[in-house]
Amino acid sequence: MVAFLKFIGIVVYSIFAVILGGIVLVDLWAWFIVPVFHMGVLNIPQAIGISILVGYMTHQVSHSKQTESMANIFLVGFIRVLMAWGMGWIVHQFI
Repeated sequence: MVAFLKFIGIVVYSIFAVILGGIVLVDLWAWFIVPVFHMGVLNIPQAIGISILVGYMTHQVSHSKQTESMANIFLVGFIRVLMAWGMGWIVHQFI
């Protein structure tokens, strides 16, 4: 039962993380790509697709023997997305 609850937690977190990543990409795209390259704005499903594609193409496999906990991996990924969003917002304020 505990393993099942962990699995459900991972699925729920993953869905939340993917949607948040899409929202962040929509904002960053609108702030930096649209004005410079005069491209259209993205909607959330397009942004999610692009972020999945880029993640797939840039994924690197770690060969270290050190194991990190899943909670640590999720927390670092979540903080990374929020920091990118925050730093993008700050830079956007100066444009």
